[in-house]
Amino acid sequence: MVFLQETKYQSLNNNLVRGLWGSDDCEWTGKDSFGASGGLIIMWKKGIISPLFSFKTEGAVGIGAEFKGQVCFFVNVYFACHLPGKRRLWAELVELKNKFNSGWWCVGGDFNSIRDGSERHGRSSGCRMNEITEFNEFIDSLELVDIPSIGKRFTWSNKEGNSKSRLDRFLLSAELIDGWKIVGQKVGDWDISDHAPIWLKANDKD
Repeated sequence: MVFLQETKYQSLNNNLVRGLWGSDDCEWTGKDSFGASGGLIIMWKKGIISPLFSFKTEGAVGIGAEFKGQVCFFVNVYFACHLPGKRRLWAELVELKNKFNSGWWCVGGDFNSIRDGSERHGRSSGCRMNEITEFNEFIDSLELVDIPSIGKRFTWSNKEGNSKSRLDRFLLSAELIDGWKIVGQKVGDWDISDHAPIWLKANDKD
């Protein structure tokens, strides 16, 4: 399963998504971009899960599905850069999780926020403590776990490499971590994007 953020695609279709996946053996749900801003896709290998329904909010797209007899929720997010927008999206996700309370949760993507000062490097503006506090309160309200990072500390970097932040992450249910034997989230190398890819590590599997 793959989460993509900021696709920039205003009109998603099967040919486009299957081209990104590399074959026809995938299913997907997504959210079109608004102009050149945003756009979200969740893609997964056909037959690996049994989708039950999909849902969308202003800054997220998700599915409810069965996986090996367990109901799971997979949510891909892209949060706004300004704090009022983030607050709206935080409230939407908390409301969504409270609505579908039962089941295992996997929420991942670009949260555009940090949890403490160590997650930012080289920014002269420093850290906005109010936003840090509210972001941590949001994670607590979701009752999800920010599992440890493996490899790099930062997930975003500017072109010069002198400004870096940990903006992207996965938040998981404790039951999902135990059930899937998740040991961490691995931050990869930067390539064509200024955001690094992240893999969930389950024992010896990505």
